[in-house]
Amino acid sequence: MQKLHVGCGQNYLPGYINLEFAEGNGKIPFKYDMLGTGMDLPFEENTLEEIISFHVIEHMPRPQDGKTKSEKWRLNVDDFLTESYRTLKYGGKFIAECPDVEAIIHDIAKNSNWDMINHLYGLDRYPGDTHQWGYTKKALKELLKKHGFADIKISDGTDYHTLDEPSLRIEATKIGLKRINIEPTSACNLECTICTRDEDKRPNANMDFDFYRSIIYQLFNLGLHDVEIRYFLSGEPLVAGKQLVKMIKYATRYGFHNTLIHTNGTLLNKYGEGILEAGIGTVSISFDGADKETYEGIRLNSNFETTVQRVQDFLKRAENYKTKTIVQTIVDYGVDRTEYENRMRNLLPGADEYYVRYPHNWNTLDGITGQSTKTSKVKVCFPSENLSIYADGKVPICCADLNGDFILADATKESLIDIWFNKLGDIRDRMRNGQSIPELCDSCERYSDSNSTTNVKQNLTIEYAEDLINRDEFSEAREILNILLLEEPDSENILIDLGVLEAIENNYTQSAEYFEKALLINPKNTIAIENLDFIKQSKNQVLEK
Repeated sequence: MQKLHVGCGQNYLPGYINLEFAEGNGKIPFKYDMLGTGMDLPFEENTLEEIISFHVIEHMPRPQDGKTKSEKWRLNVDDFLTESYRTLKYGGKFIAECPDVEAIIHDIAKNSNWDMINHLYGLDRYPGDTHQWGYTKKALKELLKKHGFADIKISDGTDYHTLDEPSLRIEATKIGLKRINIEPTSACNLECTICTRDEDKRPNANMDFDFYRSIIYQLFNLGLHDVEIRYFLSGEPLVAGKQLVKMIKYATRYGFHNTLIHTNGTLLNKYGEGILEAGIGTVSISFDGADKETYEGIRLNSNFETTVQRVQDFLKRAENYKTKTIVQTIVDYGVDRTEYENRMRNLLPGADEYYVRYPHNWNTLDGITGQSTKTSKVKVCFPSENLSIYADGKVPICCADLNGDFILADATKESLIDIWFNKLGDIRDRMRNGQSIPELCDSCERYSDSNSTTNVKQNLTIEYAEDLINRDEFSEAREILNILLLEEPDSENILIDLGVLEAIENNYTQSAEYFEKALLINPKNTIAIENLDFIKQSKNQVLEK
């Protein structure tokens, strides 16, 4: 177990790796384990249990909002927090204390205590003893939230710092949960040829609303308002009807706006307006087939003309709301996705986004696609970022397990944070070490070993990588694009896709580098030019050429 103490000075703490900026203060030598600024930590990702830093961040250069590494003339507190988040384990604690600028200014203004001015600027007794920036409780909390921390608690400072100055203390946790899949119902009104759902394994059930409220309450208390709540797993969410509307309203009331349902669209005539009024963030409509024969051959028990009309009506109604609409279509390998997307745009006009993708095999290699795209085991997959909860409260290891074959926990009896940190944490550790849950993972197209794959080369294509990006499967997309780039180092299209991928993940420096490389190959490439310009405008940057 590793703990890091940044800026130890004369306070060397046993049980910690003590890091200090300077060898001493000019009079007294410091005792430390390593020298460094804290803004470029020499540790691997997810390795530290705790990082503490007392009266240090005010000595670091101020945050430089919107600046990429190439533009910054020096590292700053943003780099320190980025590095802290990177190196902490899930569940790892970040603890810092610093002067409370608001309290200091209040003391000066109310009591004319001008000696307090020293605590704004620092005493300048030796190099590094000046304050570069100051923080209020609110400002520091927002800064940590920006860097991904959650469960943030603020209090008055301790007596660690011997100077008589108002201080604040902040404690935050690296949670790392990006999405939570909540299943309103396990029931579905269709039988689809591309779905592995099995009612014999998981009988139809609706989620108890009191249990659902406890989920939202836990997320709220952890400060996870940016987490994406997805209302679906194996069932059709609209089958839950008015209860789904009630669930969305409840989440909206608690400030959760990043919400999404994925629906087959057949019940939008009954509940479409209800979910829009409730404040749903995104509605993704799965519509597999641009013609009657294809659609009804996949979506058994459905009617092509009826569903088309219902989806068209909903998309028109959604134009009056802030809800984002997506039409998603699954096609066989070899189908021209661009051409098919145009057909879907003509059939179901008015959506904000359309994308056509190839099928996911849902851990049934032979049963669905007969193919896998993985050439090696990935270290980051669904359990790395997602937590899934069935309608009955059971928690599977992976959201790709539609039938409850691999149950990890029961959220009706255990807290979400305990499940996420401890039980799913063990799964993440195994994945990082290249291990899998063989029955669950080794046939999955996202994870499978090269020994169990078929038609791998067929799927090492730029089209498939673009499809993965559309599905938010960034690590696999990057892997494929880098393999392709080795084979075609002068491919401007591969470079552009890598640039887009980095931009999505806010790696703007790397993104710009890819676009610039593409422009070296073809200075007139309008896509590269537009994307590079977009980065400049959106971040108000002046990128170095």
